Amino acid sequence: MRVNIPIATACVALFLLGYLYGAHKDVSEAKNCEVSEKSTATLTRTIALAATAARYVFMQENGCLILVYAPRFPVLTRGTVAEIIGKQETPQDAFAGIQEYAEFLRDDGINLVVRNAEVKVIQKGDAPLDTFRVQIASNIAALFREPDSSLFIAMITGDQGGISQEVKDVYRSSGITHILSISGLHVSIIAILLTVCMSVFQVPGYIRSMLIFSLLWAYIIGVGSPASAVRAGVFWTCYMVAYHARALVGILTVILFTLAVLLTSSPQIINTIGFQLSVTAVCGIAVAIFFTRKIRVAPYLKAAISLCAVSFGATLTTAPLTLYYFGTVSLVGVITNMVVVPLLPLATYLVLVALVVKLFFLPLALMIAFVVHMFFAWILFVARLCASIPYGHFEHISFSLWSVFVYYAVLVFVIIVLMKRFKISWRQWWI
Repeated sequence: MRVNIPIATACVALFLLGYLYGAHKDVSEAKNCEVSEKSTATLTRTIALAATAARYVFMQENGCLILVYAPRFPVLTRGTVAEIIGKQETPQDAFAGIQEYAEFLRDDGINLVVRNAEVKVIQKGDAPLDTFRVQIASNIAALFREPDSSLFIAMITGDQGGISQEVKDVYRSSGITHILSISGLHVSIIAILLTVCMSVFQVPGYIRSMLIFSLLWAYIIGVGSPASAVRAGVFWTCYMVAYHARALVGILTVILFTLAVLLTSSPQIINTIGFQLSVTAVCGIAVAIFFTRKIRVAPYLKAAISLCAVSFGATLTTAPLTLYYFGTVSLVGVITNMVVVPLLPLATYLVLVALVVKLFFLPLALMIAFVVHMFFAWILFVARLCASIPYGHFEHISFSLWSVFVYYAVLVFVIIVLMKRFKISWRQWWI
């Protein structure tokens, strides 16, 4: 009997989504989260690291999650058991002036908040991935000088604590602040690198794909599984499944499948800002590239047009959400991204190569490090130049929720007009 691959794929996907939904429904909320001045808990994740402070999430024995604001040093790893000393508050009381953030913490499962906490370590954590990440950061700091080392540590390990506020402001004003964290862009770079490396091995395609995505998820877990990286990892995994099943091959179909997986495993994620920005950015890039394929140009111009499409699509679709949530918009971001983004894959590869070469031949590693320094000196120069353009960046703008819906309604109308202009049917979006 001949197996219908698309139907079989849909059945397996439906079964997995049902399992994820059932697993989510079985999770019971923590009870008896009483406020106290002292409590013993275990570190489950690190939210953010700054130059002198850190935000951790600890779990008590009864399942209560505590958001702890503590000194950065000593560096704590997952599994650390500690006594947390400080005033405990509910998110609503701790952030009475910014209820939106309190609601966000509640949706994230946070039950209590301790600000200005004293953390006394009872037992150190033994998470090998956290230890490995700290060692990588130490090697980067030993090989690269500032401000390069802080930038590379942030890009590869997710620790932004060493980046100066001046650099953050310049990158934000020029619209490239996304390169300072482990985002979907970085995961895509790693996926492409693994694909290129694995292409030299003469093995069946499905084995090659399994190796690629095993290593990709090892990287995502190794850097602490930030939400943006997990979302990108799920997208690339769904794309791999679609490719090998010869089903769900349309980019919008893969996006919807990815959304179904993410929302089934964690429905509350739909309320997070990062998730909304990721979805709109991916959709904008996909739609922009889809239309550029309909434009007939010389082959040597295709790469430049695709690059413009990626930058323009992401900027155009994320702009209203950025305005609504942060009140900021960078008009020069499209230009800056077109100049900067093409350099990121090569720079990231060179950083990884330099770390490996350092183990065998330090002088060569230093030479590679100098080349990477030149790349990022150029990126910082471009960022500062674009940030200095008058009226290129606006802050403290009030943008209402209804304006967001009007913006996207107009955008959909423009897409429909372009579909008629290029004679594109709705069916072409899915195949």
